[in-house]
Amino acid sequence: MVLVETPSGLVTEPALSQSGLMAEGEYEMGFFSNASFSDGSSQFESAPAGVYVCRLANLDSVDRPSYDDPNVMVPNFKFTFETTEYGDSAGNAYRFFKYTRQGYGNDKQALTILLDGMLGRRLTQAEFHQLDVDDLLAKQWMVTVDAKLNTRGNMTNAIVSVSPVTAKKKLTKIAQPAIKTDDIEDPFGEDASE
Repeated sequence: MVLVETPSGLVTEPALSQSGLMAEGEYEMGFFSNASFSDGSSQFESAPAGVYVCRLANLDSVDRPSYDDPNVMVPNFKFTFETTEYGDSAGNAYRFFKYTRQGYGNDKQALTILLDGMLGRRLTQAEFHQLDVDDLLAKQWMVTVDAKLNTRGNMTNAIVSVSPVTAKKKLTKIAQPAIKTDDIEDPFGEDASE
């Protein structure tokens, strides 16, 4: 149905296709025809708090609202880490995001804390400016995450720290997802047949 302006006002009429009237359930292509649609039921799944082996999947420069004034956009780096060994209930890798401003060198700056943890040391100014992103993308990282409720009431993850993967860390610190045993019968319980 489409709105048509007539001398007596606006009325709805069946939309016409090239072959005449449009069939039931047939829609005319509109402005949003190439956009994605979500009914809100597909909420992402957050990971349990713990330590995960991840790869740095992406590093972007993005603009985000300033903490001091949300109306002012400031440049940030967006680090996207993706798990390589554990995933959500649908088998998709967990993704963790860390946003930092673009300043490095001060002990309190998020980028300094993140890169010093990843590289195990403080970089000189020359080393910082020559740091090769491809080297960071090629390595595996131990990413410690916390699980928290955000202001909208959704469970989200926050990156606590990132360090390089070592054989010892990989063996001792990998997050073990909780195994649900509520629906598994005890084979040695009272109801077990002899």
